[in-house]
Amino acid sequence: FYERLDFVASSYVTRQQQWLRKNIVDYIVAHAPPLNGRCTVMHVRRADVVLHKRVGRRYYPVSDYVDRLPLERRAKGSTILLLTDDQNAIDEALEFYPDIRWQYFQRKRYRGTEGGWESQIPSGSPRLEVIIMLSTFQVVKQCDFLVHGKSGFARALYASMAATGKPVRTIDISGKNPFDTKNVMTDVDLASLLDKRRQQDKFKTFTPT
Repeated sequence: FYERLDFVASSYVTRQQQWLRKNIVDYIVAHAPPLNGRCTVMHVRRADVVLHKRVGRRYYPVSDYVDRLPLERRAKGSTILLLTDDQNAIDEALEFYPDIRWQYFQRKRYRGTEGGWESQIPSGSPRLEVIIMLSTFQVVKQCDFLVHGKSGFARALYASMAATGKPVRTIDISGKNPFDTKNVMTDVDLASLLDKRRQQDKFKTFTPT
């Protein structure tokens, strides 16, 4: 109750000007993916992941998120709204989990570390990036399940979803110590891991003649 009240109060004191509200509505109408029925939000954070020896944070493969979901949330035809700053994550989801109904915003994204540490505006427009972010907070309200890593953005997603008053289930895949030296993993390491999985999948489906 108090968490929801806090969100409502903060939303009021930071309410948007009319021009911004219109821009958000227009963006949602033009670009929001269709979410019909029960849906899950998956936030895959990669582009600004810290790659430092003492505070390494993983480039989690999409499978780490999917595998933590209840069976009914990852069954064939399940709807997952994939929020990510990495275009590779979308390609990965579509390739390895083709039976899931993946939905995502059609927008410009970097691939892996393409944008570098300082460059977090793939569209080149800070104004558009803010509109996309605020639009996302509105769209996720249609869903009632959130799987994510350690992220302030994920907390904001949950607050927006919970503000609807409906129960929202969450799963944080990052564990107790997301900044562990064992977690250091680059986009190159992740690509290598995915290649190994592709080879394993080929072996499983191979039929001797």
